[in-house]
Amino acid sequence: EVELEVKASQIKELERAKEHEEQTRAELLQQLYDLQSRFESVQQHEQMSRQQLESANQARKALDERLKTTTQTLLARIEAFEALKDKFAESETTRRKLRKIARTQREKLETSH
Repeated sequence: EVELEVKASQIKELERAKEHEEQTRAELLQQLYDLQSRFESVQQHEQMSRQQLESANQARKALDERLKTTTQTLLARIEAFEALKDKFAESETTRRKLRKIARTQREKLETSH
């Protein structure tokens, strides 16, 4: 009878150990699922970040292209303006020379009469 009680006690102890092991296993499985979920979330975030970075790089390249084109256009306009300014300066010089010649001619005509 004592032997039966000892065996029953041992069985109960083994059952408690088994329950504890099952509980621990369930907790570990839950932790594993949580870690997998977090890992997948991190991967998704990383993918979204990569896509945002790629999009930002494309936008920057497009802006660089626009800046380059705008700069070239402005440089061409500046060159055209400088050429126009030079022509104006030349025509102003020519106008002064012609006025001087006309004045000289008038003076010659006045002094010859």
